[in-house]
Amino acid sequence: DMVGNLTLYNRTLKMIANGNSDNTKIEYKTEYNRVTSPVMKTDFYLTGTDHTDSTFICAEGYDSTGAKRIFGVVYCYPGSKDNSSENKVYLVNPENGKIAMTRGERNSIDLNKWYTEELVFEPEKIKCYVYERGTTRPITPLFVSNSADWNPRLFAAAGGADNITYLDNTVMKEVYKTDNTQTAETPHPYPNNYTNSWILKSPGASAIRLHFSDISLESGYDSIYIYDKNGSLWEAITGNVGEYTSEMIPGDYVVLKIKTDQSNDSTQYGFKVDYIQYTDEKPVWNPVDEKISTPHQYPNNYTKSWIVSKSGAAAIRVRFDNFSLGYGDVVNIYDSYGNLYATYTGDLGNFTSVEIPGNSMKIEFISDNANQGYGFDIAHAEYLTPDWQGVKEIKKLNNNKPTISKISGIYPNPMRSNGTIKFSLANTGKVSLNVYNDAGRRVSVLVNGEVKAGYHIIRWNGKDDNGKLLPHGTYFIRLKTEKSADVKKVVVLN
Repeated sequence: DMVGNLTLYNRTLKMIANGNSDNTKIEYKTEYNRVTSPVMKTDFYLTGTDHTDSTFICAEGYDSTGAKRIFGVVYCYPGSKDNSSENKVYLVNPENGKIAMTRGERNSIDLNKWYTEELVFEPEKIKCYVYERGTTRPITPLFVSNSADWNPRLFAAAGGADNITYLDNTVMKEVYKTDNTQTAETPHPYPNNYTNSWILKSPGASAIRLHFSDISLESGYDSIYIYDKNGSLWEAITGNVGEYTSEMIPGDYVVLKIKTDQSNDSTQYGFKVDYIQYTDEKPVWNPVDEKISTPHQYPNNYTKSWIVSKSGAAAIRVRFDNFSLGYGDVVNIYDSYGNLYATYTGDLGNFTSVEIPGNSMKIEFISDNANQGYGFDIAHAEYLTPDWQGVKEIKKLNNNKPTISKISGIYPNPMRSNGTIKFSLANTGKVSLNVYNDAGRRVSVLVNGEVKAGYHIIRWNGKDDNGKLLPHGTYFIRLKTEKSADVKKVVVLN
């Protein structure tokens, strides 16, 4: 009695419900390895002809006890076909039977409209998203399952009498590859006053994440820090976490550090990274309109700040157009905690700013009493979703402030016209960062003023204070604070 209930219609799979308990369904035979984190994605279209019963689009599998597991969405049709106002479908979590809610209202989608369902598998959880086909996947998942011990395969079932489900562009792929040779671990138990660092890498990868078989640290006092290849902190972890997978860290290597204090519970295990996972897929920056401009031309002694934010984003940046500032005028880029990431000046034209971890950034414009310029325009910002980059904040961990003030790196070195200088400050206070030639004469002022404690990044265009490119040669970057000084050599190839 189910002959003809599954057909191909314009290259789209058409599923017609047969009106009894034996729902029309399809099941994929292939199970996907959970460790390599498959993504299951399909476009779907529901007619809801009968306006009763439900349609399943889910992943299924069997856990270590042999119990069947299902996760995805059950699309429940309310009302009846005589009630034309009921053209909505409620979204139900098959694990607990609860309807998705937003601000006290039931989540629903429309009948006779194309949508996309996407299941993203991670070692410790599954995330489920539903959104209109052709739009950007939302930051916040519809449902999250913490079930971890089963390998998924896709299945779909159309219920009710004459309800029709169309499936199109069904994709199942494994996103990550695993490398068991990249490992790191502390002594077990770990000692007091212990610091160590490890570099875990996969050449050519666009993103890496670490799998910890166990994390057990004295909460709030001993911590793990995960940095990307540019030195930006992406995660700070403390406490008894157990098995854990880090967020996706962009780049082909990450730096893992641990710092413990002078006392701890001697029974604490520490941590062990038993493998890394990597991918060569490129992060997708999602655009969002953001209209910001200075006056053209901007006046002297003009100061203004803008906050750019995207709720739930893991990182954010902006696109500058027509950037042209007079000598002595600057744009500073800060994160939400007031850490300076970059300073821009001069005629830079069109470019994309440094990426800021988190969901907001501050843009500060300062002009002096001379040398007006056009200013700049910003037409849009861009953000990354947490699937690509993430920051786990632990408010108690202000211990991550640097213990010494120093220049931590100059990239590239040698440099040609544009370089990045990274420095750390142990204390908030008056700071100068200047460039000197080999005769000891100051040729460029990069920072002069009060700067907050923390890690900072500044870009230098290889020009002197008059806006001229410095000639080929050896130069010295000098960082001076109220209590210390540090000097690093840089070779300029202009």
